[in-house]
Amino acid sequence: MKRLSNFDKWILTRFSYEVCNQVGNKHKWSYISDLMFLFIYSGFSLYNALIMVFPTSTLTNSNGVSPSGITIILNIIILVRLNISIYIKKKESINITEEKLLKQGLVKKLDMKAWQYRLWIIYIGYVIAVIISIYYLCYGSVVSTSLGVIGIVAIIETFLNSFLDNLTARYEAVPEVYIKI
Repeated sequence: MKRLSNFDKWILTRFSYEVCNQVGNKHKWSYISDLMFLFIYSGFSLYNALIMVFPTSTLTNSNGVSPSGITIILNIIILVRLNISIYIKKKESINITEEKLLKQGLVKKLDMKAWQYRLWIIYIGYVIAVIISIYYLCYGSVVSTSLGVIGIVAIIETFLNSFLDNLTARYEAVPEVYIKI
């Protein structure tokens, strides 16, 4: 269990968070339960997306299995939702920290790389989704299995975002502040 907590803290430091609660005992079992459900959800979702990418013979004979534009739209909605969520959290964090530091007259402008790293992950997902969507629009149902990749990207990004949210809450981690001059 100690190695797991060290891994958790290592991930948080990689995403530019400062760990305030080294023990990670804040509602420990609630957060561990949440992580277990996250793993189960991500596993089932990933399995379903992989079935789209690598259809089996029983699925290809079925009429109701072919993916459609709804797959693209749903997974892009997931990415947009994640983007909005992270953007709001970033703005709130920066505003709260700026208020504290501006009252003390310490800084004029600051940045938090933790939020930018998380947004970059979402932007990579957008690029992959756009490329696959264009590929699908050009070649049609011949390459419909590639639509599952958009789902895989959305699942991975949802997992990463939820995992980081869980760790930041459990370890009471706050984004590191970088002063812009």
